[in-house]
Parts: sequence; C-alpha cells; structure tokens
Amino acid sequence: MRTVEPQVVVALIAAIAALTVSLIQVFSQRHQGRILETLKMQLDRQRTEHSEYLKVYLKMRVDGQERQLQAFKSILQSVQLLRDKLKSIIADPGAFDRKLLKEELSVLAKSVVASYAENQIHLAEPDRLIAHSLKNKCLAITEISNHKGYDAARELGPLELSVAELQSAFRANAARASDELVEAISKRISEERGAT
Repeated sequence: MRTVEPQVVVALIAAIAALTVSLIQVFSQRHQGRILETLKMQLDRQRTEHSEYLKVYLKMRVDGQERQLQAFKSILQSVQLLRDKLKSIIADPGAFDRKLLKEELSVLAKSVVASYAENQIHLAEPDRLIAHSLKNKCLAITEISNHKGYDAARELGPLELSVAELQSAFRANAARASDELVEAISKRISEERGAT
C-alpha cells in the first residue's frame, strides 16, 4: 500500500479549508447582499411613505390656511363695498335718495354679516374678534341709516373711520397669515430637501 506524503495531506487539507472558507464567504456575501437589498427596498418605501405623509400634511395645512385667507378676502371685500358707499354718502349726502340709500346700506351690511357668519370658523381668535367688531360697526351703520333725518357726515363719518381702522388691522393680519403660509411651506420643502 502506498503512503501519502504528509506534505500532500497538509496541502490537500489547506486546499479544502480554503475552498470551504471561499464557499462560506460566497454564501455569506449573497446573504448579506439579499439583506442589503431588502434594507434598501425598506428605506425606499419609508422615503416614499414619508413623502406621501408630508404631501398630505402640507395639503391639509395649505387647505386650512387657504380657507383662512379666503375668509379674510371675503370679509374684506364685503367691508370695502360698504366703506366705498359710505365715502360717497359722506362726500355728497344730498346725492342719494334716503329710502334707496337705507335699503342699499342694509344690503351691504347684511353682506358683511353673512360673510362673517360663513367665515368666522376659519379665523384665529384675534382675527375673529376684529371681524366681529367690523360686523358690529357695519350693523351700527344700518341702524343709523334707519333713523329719519340723520346727518350722514356727522353720524356716519366717525363710524366709517372706525371701520377703516378695523379693516386696516384685519388686512394686516391677513398679510401676516399669508406670509406665515408661504414661510411654513418653504420651511417644509427645505427640510424635505435636506432629508433627502
């Protein structure tokens, strides 16, 4: 019987060990590759979900603030129409038929009241308080115009100035709300870009 040289046995054992290590590394790399691919897919899915959540959040926030800005716009427009009519009455009180004027002022004031009633829910508390004061001043104008023989310049003039001041404060709050919306959107977009 032939004996195998110890060097050959050692070489054969080393070759088998190297082959075994290589096979283990290949299987390990394949397994790690699958794990890595799975993690990449999960990360992509999470990014997509995060983006979708962000879009929904921004849409809800924008929709809410858009309704708030629409409320400002609606109330400001109805108040401005009434103020324009008041300015023309104060400038030339004799140019208008009192009965028609009373009806027109009543319609314009009711427009302010309706706009306030429809939109007050979309306003923050400080803005709602100003809008409420505007509504009350407009109703006071209607009450004054219901009295016979009122002096338009003397009685409506101070009310028009008061409405103008409230309208100016309300307009400033509307501009602030608009700026806050733009700032919030810009901030979220830059945060999203920074996260990607």
